[in-house]
Amino acid sequence: MAFRPHIPRDRLIAWIVAALLLLISLILLIQLLRTPLGPSSIALSLTLLLALGLLATLLYRLWALHGLDYWIDRDAVRILWAGNKIIIPLGDIQQVESKPTGLDSNARWWAWPTRWVELLRPESDQASYATLPAAESLALKTPCTTLLISPEDTDGFVAALHERQTLGPARKLEPTIAEPSFRQHWLVQDHLPLFLMGAGLFFGIALLGLLVWRYPTMPQQIPLHFNAEGVPDLLGPRRSIFLLSAITLLIGFFNAAVGIALYERHKLAAYMLWGSALLLQIAGFVIANRLMLAFF
Repeated sequence: MAFRPHIPRDRLIAWIVAALLLLISLILLIQLLRTPLGPSSIALSLTLLLALGLLATLLYRLWALHGLDYWIDRDAVRILWAGNKIIIPLGDIQQVESKPTGLDSNARWWAWPTRWVELLRPESDQASYATLPAAESLALKTPCTTLLISPEDTDGFVAALHERQTLGPARKLEPTIAEPSFRQHWLVQDHLPLFLMGAGLFFGIALLGLLVWRYPTMPQQIPLHFNAEGVPDLLGPRRSIFLLSAITLLIGFFNAAVGIALYERHKLAAYMLWGSALLLQIAGFVIANRLMLAFF
C-alpha cells in the first residue's frame, strides 16, 4: 500500500524559482553570444554557469521530492527517495509516535526545498524523510534509529502499519538501503577517475578563460612558434591562439572516453590516459602564460 507525502508549499515555490533560473540562463546565453570576447564575456560565462548549476541542483532536489513515497507491505515499511529504497522490517518498528516531542529537527536552509530531509546513515540515531518539521511528522522508532516521515494520510498509514504488524511478517528481512544500479557504477564508486577527469576539465576551461580574457589586448599578429633562442619565428592571426585550447580539450575528451571504455579491462591504462590528459591541460596553461608574456 502506497502513501504519498504531505506536499509542502516549498515545492511550488521551488518550481517557480527553477523557471526563473531557466529564463535568466537563456537571457545570459543570448547576451553572451552578443558580447565580444574579453573580460565581459568571461563574467557572463561565469554567471551563466552559476545559474545553470543552481538550476541543476534545484531540479535534482525537486525530482527527489517528487519521487518521495512511503510503502507498507506484509514485511516492511519501504521509503523511496532519490532512487534509493530504505527498507525497515515491520518487526524492527517498536513504536509509532505522531507529532513526537523531544526530537531535533533543524531546517537545513542550504538544502531547500528538501530542508527537512536528513538521510539515514549507519552511524546516525535519527533520520528524516519528511517534508515537515519533526513536531509535525510521524516517528518510526527502531532499536537503532528514529525515522521521521510525513504521510499525507497519517491515520491511514498508522492503521495500515498496525494491521500488517498484527498479521506478522511473511519473511525475515534486514534493514537495508538499496541503491539504484547507476549509483553502484564504478564511475561513481571510484573517486580517482572523477578527480583526474574533473581536474583536467578545470584546467582546460581555465586555459580557455585565460585566452578569452586576454584576447582584446592581444596584437593582431601573434607568435606561434619560437626558435632555439626563444625568438618568435612564426606569426599568425590572434584567433589562432584558440587552437591551443581546442587541441588540449579535444585530446582531453578523447582520453577520457577511451579511459572509460578501458577501465574495467585495463584499469592502469585508463588511469594513465586520464593522468596524461590532466598533464596536457596543465602544460597548455603554462604555454599560454608564456605566450602572454611574449605579447606584453
